[in-house]
Amino acid sequence: MGRRRTQRVITRAINVYKLLLEHGGPIKTPKLFEKALQKNIVSEYSSLYQALKLLSQCGLIERSFNKGALEWEVIKVVENNEKLEEILSNKSGR
Repeated sequence: MGRRRTQRVITRAINVYKLLLEHGGPIKTPKLFEKALQKNIVSEYSSLYQALKLLSQCGLIERSFNKGALEWEVIKVVENNEKLEEILSNKSGR
């Protein structure tokens, strides 16, 4: 049994997802963390990873290794904020 998905976690995941969409392609974790810090989305790596894990579990993003570094990329585009929140809130998405 995992942590309960709070609105704060869902909102953070939505903001990370939008950041990934804006980037428009694979992005390495340190660069994504830097951008998320600049936009005040996260303040620590653990918060970023929690959001990335949720997005990945819901089938919205995928991770891959490139030259020994972890990269993240959007694989399912959802432009409607309400639909995105519904996907991330769905307990069966775990």
